[in-house]
Amino acid sequence: VAQTGKTSDYRQDDEEWWQKAKENGVYVEDVEYDQSSDVYSIAIGIRIDDEDGNFNGVMKAVVNIAQIIRIITDAEAEKKYSSAEFTLVDEDGKIIFSTSDYNIFEPYENFENIKFGEGYFKAKDAKTGIDKLFVHGHSEGYKNFKSLGWNLEIDVEENEIIKPINALIGSIFILTIFSIAVALVSGFLVYSAISKPLEKFEGTINEIAKGNLDARVDIKAKDEFKALADAFNSMADQLKNLKKAEKKQKTGKELEALEASYKTGFISEETYKKERKRLEEGLIRMGAAMVDAELLQEKGLIKKEE
Repeated sequence: VAQTGKTSDYRQDDEEWWQKAKENGVYVEDVEYDQSSDVYSIAIGIRIDDEDGNFNGVMKAVVNIAQIIRIITDAEAEKKYSSAEFTLVDEDGKIIFSTSDYNIFEPYENFENIKFGEGYFKAKDAKTGIDKLFVHGHSEGYKNFKSLGWNLEIDVEENEIIKPINALIGSIFILTIFSIAVALVSGFLVYSAISKPLEKFEGTINEIAKGNLDARVDIKAKDEFKALADAFNSMADQLKNLKKAEKKQKTGKELEALEASYKTGFISEETYKKERKRLEEGLIRMGAAMVDAELLQEKGLIKKEE
């Protein structure tokens, strides 16, 4: 009926694309080399009927796969990993296009791993022996068009993918070591802040146990240990005062007994004076001479000017 470009031969109704398009209304051919246009292309055949539904012929459009390849090369130009390679494979496992070295329609070596649906797998590159991760997807067609069963595969060197993961692991390791170091230093500081005051408490308690009632806990920091030290020192003061009171009471009884013995003539004046002097020296040694001097004055044993 009409023609826009010269074909390799005039008669086309013996071609599969013509016959399939007439039978089904539309036919999409897989990639082939078109002699008439001298390109690798996809032929699309569409049945043409008149307004009464009578068959007139088949219209054929030849689409250069360069348009499809441009989509892949544009994606390859924006790839995240420098080692990434894109390969387009037909449903028979033949390479249509690849960003790496290839021959068109040569068998794709990993076709068995990608022909059963989308997914991923790991394998060694046959040429370089480098471990690679392969990811693949499949054409699903459009509306009533079943698709040509093409597969797009992307492979990336495993080391390039793992590199940021290893860097992250290294960062986490360094952060962990730093955190442990901070925890140890913090723990040591906390231990020191607790142990040193406790050592002071222990030393003071031992001194008091030995009879040194003047021992006190000396903590200058204004914290809970300072409050505890003040309470402990207050208790020590009360203990010391209690000891003084007991000593004072005991000394008072001894003075009363000494005075009664002297007045009744059971002891001599010399013995009386000697014992009184001993009691006075004992009071002075325990740091209560002033307090107990009042007691001696009350008993009339010493005069105020003494």
